Amino acid sequence: MRASALRTKIIDSIESIVPDVKVSSSDIFRSMSTIHDQAPIDRMFILERSAPQAPARELLTTLGASPDPYSIRWVLQVFYVNGEHAIDRVLDDGDLVVDALRSLTSEQQIRTIDIAGSSDLEDEQIIVSTWDLTVTYDRREP
Repeated sequence: MRASALRTKIIDSIESIVPDVKVSSSDIFRSMSTIHDQAPIDRMFILERSAPQAPARELLTTLGASPDPYSIRWVLQVFYVNGEHAIDRVLDDGDLVVDALRSLTSEQQIRTIDIAGSSDLEDEQIIVSTWDLTVTYDRREP
């Protein structure tokens, strides 16, 4: 798997989340990489590489395969409009985001994913929830 394919899988996993509470039918998770020149709205997110990929330090072996493990770090930020019940959406969605990310390890070439809640920043207009991700993946096809 190449790093760009991994990025696409992470974005797809977040976009597939169905929120527990929706303000409208269009209230879904959307990647900002596909929407340009728009102010952040509820559940808009961005995924950015925070450190370049490098060979993983872990020894990963699989019978019949020659793994080439790499590790890469990402920062995931989800934006919310601050208002009534905004913190409830942030808290409820946090579990869903983590579950979606954890499900990535079912992919054959994604070995591990370390998910760390980094911060919540809040002002009068917006709340930003941030996670730090470290993903170990097999660079070569099985």
